[in-house]
Amino acid sequence: MIPVFRNHVRLYALTTALFSFISNTSIYVRAESSAAKSPQCEKQELPYDCSDGKIHTLEGKSYKFDFLGEPGGSSQPVPPLPPSISGSLAAMVASNAGTVIEATDIDIGGSLNIEDIFVPSGSGDYGAVALSGGKIILNNPSLSGVMVGVAVNGGGVEVNGGSIVAETGILAMGREVVAGQEVEAEGEREVAAEHETSVILTDTKIQARNQILNLREYSVINRLGAAVRMGMGANVQMVGGSINIINADGVFLTAKGKATLDGVTITANGEQVLNGNHVLNGAQVPNGEQVLNEENYAVLSVSQTGFIGFKNGKIDATNIHGLLIGNGVVGDAEFEQINGIDIENSTITVNGGGAYGMFFFSHHIEEEPNRQMQADEASILSEGGEENTEEDPGTVFERGVVRLVQTTFTVPDSTAIYSNGARNSVGLSRGAEISGDLLLKATEGSFVLIQAHSSSLKGGTHIDERSSANLFLTNGSKWTLTPSKREDPEFRDSDYSTSLVSYLRLSDSSVVFERPMSGKYQVLYVGEDEGGLSWEANGNARLYLNVGRSNDNKKADQLLIYGDVSGTTKVHIQSISESFDEVSDSENSRGVSVIQVFGKADENSFILDGGYMTLDALPYQHRLHAYGPSSSLGKATSGMKALIDGNRQIYEEIDRGDADFWDFRFAKKYTQLSPSRSHFGERVRAVVPQVSTYLLLPNALFHAGLIDISGQGKQLEIMRSASNGFLNNKQEAIFVRAHRESYHYTSNLSVLRYGYNADFNYDAVEAGISLKALESGYFATSFGVMGTYGKFSLKPQDVEDSQKNTFEKWSVAAHGNIQHDTGFYVDGFLSYGLFKGDISTVARGKTAHLKGKPLSASLVCGKLSVIGGGGLVFDPQIQLIYQRLLFDKTRDVDGFDIEIGEPSQWTMRVGGRLNKRFSAAEGTRFISLYGKLHFTSSFKDKQFVSLGDSFQLGALGSSLEAGVGVHAQLSSRMTLYTDLSYQHKLASAGFSGASFSGGLRYHF
Repeated sequence: MIPVFRNHVRLYALTTALFSFISNTSIYVRAESSAAKSPQCEKQELPYDCSDGKIHTLEGKSYKFDFLGEPGGSSQPVPPLPPSISGSLAAMVASNAGTVIEATDIDIGGSLNIEDIFVPSGSGDYGAVALSGGKIILNNPSLSGVMVGVAVNGGGVEVNGGSIVAETGILAMGREVVAGQEVEAEGEREVAAEHETSVILTDTKIQARNQILNLREYSVINRLGAAVRMGMGANVQMVGGSINIINADGVFLTAKGKATLDGVTITANGEQVLNGNHVLNGAQVPNGEQVLNEENYAVLSVSQTGFIGFKNGKIDATNIHGLLIGNGVVGDAEFEQINGIDIENSTITVNGGGAYGMFFFSHHIEEEPNRQMQADEASILSEGGEENTEEDPGTVFERGVVRLVQTTFTVPDSTAIYSNGARNSVGLSRGAEISGDLLLKATEGSFVLIQAHSSSLKGGTHIDERSSANLFLTNGSKWTLTPSKREDPEFRDSDYSTSLVSYLRLSDSSVVFERPMSGKYQVLYVGEDEGGLSWEANGNARLYLNVGRSNDNKKADQLLIYGDVSGTTKVHIQSISESFDEVSDSENSRGVSVIQVFGKADENSFILDGGYMTLDALPYQHRLHAYGPSSSLGKATSGMKALIDGNRQIYEEIDRGDADFWDFRFAKKYTQLSPSRSHFGERVRAVVPQVSTYLLLPNALFHAGLIDISGQGKQLEIMRSASNGFLNNKQEAIFVRAHRESYHYTSNLSVLRYGYNADFNYDAVEAGISLKALESGYFATSFGVMGTYGKFSLKPQDVEDSQKNTFEKWSVAAHGNIQHDTGFYVDGFLSYGLFKGDISTVARGKTAHLKGKPLSASLVCGKLSVIGGGGLVFDPQIQLIYQRLLFDKTRDVDGFDIEIGEPSQWTMRVGGRLNKRFSAAEGTRFISLYGKLHFTSSFKDKQFVSLGDSFQLGALGSSLEAGVGVHAQLSSRMTLYTDLSYQHKLASAGFSGASFSGGLRYHF
């Protein structure tokens, strides 16, 4: 009998102690006297012992054991440590092939009070026993007060409904053993192979509790209690029902046993308060203290290539381990294989500071795993969390494997996964979740592999210097690091909490540092002293960190990698708990260090997701600046280097000349006039790229408004041109016009004042109706209405990550005209409309949806003069224009408000047209050619908009426009016209470009 783990758990030895009493100790039926009787198969009552190969039925029978099998006898005194008793009693026994006992509504009561009585291992009362091919079927049984409810060795038992209350509910073994060794006799081997052990439980309730004897000076605890204890190839299936255990194991499985539980609810409690001193592992514990799972009881326990499957169930454990997986080696190397537990679609909660969620252990400690061993172990679980079965058949493994599928595994008070000197694998898939006060602890040369596929992990880690732990996160998995509530007192007052893993692979998955509580940040160490690849990123790999003050590197979460990095990881800064200020004049020490790599990396190993981020509802950029051996920004500052000492982080100023490491620093980005200038020169905070569009948009709308107003005036010009300069609109008319504009805007503000240039394009179509002119004396008056629909695009120039954005604009305008016979005229226009559009950038995609309403009014005064008699008309004019934009307030995707408000603009246009008319012979057809020249100037005080901060708008500027056009009247009812013009800015600000338009007018 070999101790497996530090004298606390003796898996093989203790199980063998029970099994040996089935095969080597006489289990017999006790009737009215203490003398043994012959097997009883004839009477239809208990006790019942059959081995005749026939089928027997019982119904409604009951049997009561006396204390230690003595019917009617009184309890005998028990010394503090009683000697072993070699006899055991059974109420029902079926042995030999073909023997079947089917019992319905039976009631078997033992003499044991499992709360107060101690019975040594291997003695006491058995409810039902199936041996050597025998089978027992129990329908709605009631078994209580017995040491073993059901025992099976080479036989079969089915239990349907009912309840079992015993020290050990089910005891099953598949092959006979003697003193822990397989029987070598060939004949016995054949019998064992012929009669497999099978137990099937359906909707059965099992309660197990270890026996405790309260004596005058001591309390003695038995260690063998379990709801199900099995091994040596036995097979147990349980569907429905429940298990309740106190200071005992739930399902204890060893030596190639297999158990499957479906829809089972398990409640476990490992806390027991004793009224006197008690003896536990040879040591006395003071009166009244609690026993917190000192015996390492577990809900599910496997060793020596055992397997447990648990699905569609629930486990609620307090002060009892959830899973216990032993990698002990006993005898031949055939035991150096996999001990597995599969859990699917279940909920498991393990409470209590003395209990682990999963406890892996081994008394056999191998050499420390090297990097190649770790790479080999990566194939233990496939991507979906399944075991890789394509391993070399000649390879011998000694490890525990746990798989969680669609399962929630919670250990709020302790460690979720604890490995002591063992090699083990944990796989999660299909939305499985595991969390603990500490996610993982590995000690004494352990090697742990955790692979999560579409699943989540939560908690920190502790890996000692002799152990290794590799994490593989794939397909949307997430590991959330949290500080432990039960942290080592040495670090409890520190500003940070530490975790460590040997290797981390992220494939479309993320590592998330939990937001700090009370200013306490976390540090994650990845890698080992021997270096090599330590951090591997594939696909959309993400890292979420928290940052505090920039002048104190401890006020930030930090990733320290001791090894090489491959791939690109996108970094998110998810919270800033304090004001983020720049305090360093040195470019490569500004901001706060969040990632340091002591190995191979490059500038793109870690980048901010989207390239930048904003803070405090302001539009200013913060970026992740990479400094290192081959960085374009220069080497890292050695004074900012973190020293790694085990699981500690110590910052010191280092005077050494080398800075041969990578330092990724979160800091503000600045814009300066020339990249060649020193950072000590004039510079401003860099804004996010969409700010340029927000600042350019008002002037783009003002310019589009001027184009629309110019188009509205063309309709009256055509009317005057049709009558050789004088208004003669005696009939209603409809008209349609389309135009295309292409301009470049130049701002009067420099880069340091957030001035931007842009390309502007505008396409629009106009349609309207003019009413018949009203004549009165020397005056003629006309009215009309028109509508305009247009699209314009705006593309800022020389702005990183900006892109062209398109806006839609609708407007409706009313116009009126009055003209004197002398040629003097006044035109008036009033327009109102709607505009809207999405702002997008390369880095963010859509950043905001902007909309608003434009309002404009215009007044034109002119005097038509006929020059000579050749049809030459000169039309000088002056125009005053007022525009107002009413923007709706909205919010940018980067977290700041967009409040452009209601900017307005006054513009004056001065110029004229010279028109020459050529008439056809028939008199109703003619062609008019004209040229035009206008000077336009806008005037307005400085205007500002709010984008989290206040920004000045550039000026609309002044320009000179020249153009030519043609009017062709094809009949008395139809006129075609076209126009081509070019505009050039005259000041530092303004629009330059060309436009083309054409239209048709039809008279009724």
